[in-house]
Amino acid sequence: MTAQADKRITKYPSRVLNEKPGFLGLSVFDFAVLGYFLILTHTLLTHFTLELLAFPLSGLVTVFLINVRLKNRPKVIRDYFFFITNRHIYPKLRLL
Repeated sequence: MTAQADKRITKYPSRVLNEKPGFLGLSVFDFAVLGYFLILTHTLLTHFTLELLAFPLSGLVTVFLINVRLKNRPKVIRDYFFFITNRHIYPKLRLL
């Protein structure tokens, strides 16, 4: 094996190699959440006769989620919400 082949093999961190592959970094659970988000926003916006706005809104959330999943580790969103909801552990930090 050459030195260049070694660099290509060890280029990625082990967490990337051990994660389950998905379409654009999204898992089946992510697609389920996006589907429920679309249904929920469509239902809520129907009362204001803006139901067609649910599709671009879901598209923006999808693009945001793809960006997060491809650039960060998979559980970063869960960890952020866990951090925010457990303020009694970190009482002096105010992020919102």
